[in-house]
Amino acid sequence: MSFSLSADFKKQVYNTCCQVILDKKGVLEAEMKSALDSGNEASKSSVGDKHETGRAMAQLAQENLSKQIHQLNKLQQAIDSINPQLTSKQVELGCLVRTNSMLVFIGVSLGEIKVKGHSIFAISMASPLGQAMKGKNQGEHFLFNGQHVEILELR
Repeated sequence: MSFSLSADFKKQVYNTCCQVILDKKGVLEAEMKSALDSGNEASKSSVGDKHETGRAMAQLAQENLSKQIHQLNKLQQAIDSINPQLTSKQVELGCLVRTNSMLVFIGVSLGEIKVKGHSIFAISMASPLGQAMKGKNQGEHFLFNGQHVEILELR
């Protein structure tokens, strides 16, 4: 990781996070439509226990998908509150961090994403790693999972 974090790279990381959220929402909304269609079909032929079970399963699927969509909406609100143009002096929400071992975007918890061939871990500030980094400045060290981590660069 010998490259420098540019404003353009940070914007690409931010945009990738936004796109991941949109893609996941699209998949869940398609699944929700399918679950609604299944529930409607089960209601049309409501003769016997088999159809009651089908309707109940469709209802449960709709409830689970609704919860997942709600969580993604919360992630969307969180990412929308971040201004990717800002440069940080310390680790805070919206910060892109290069350490001696990884690249981290402090924003929303999406796990590993790829941007220009680089792996970036998109995490929330509430995560254990986010809490360990919070408020740290470039050049500072901290211990995480038994490993010494140095903050090399912030953007």
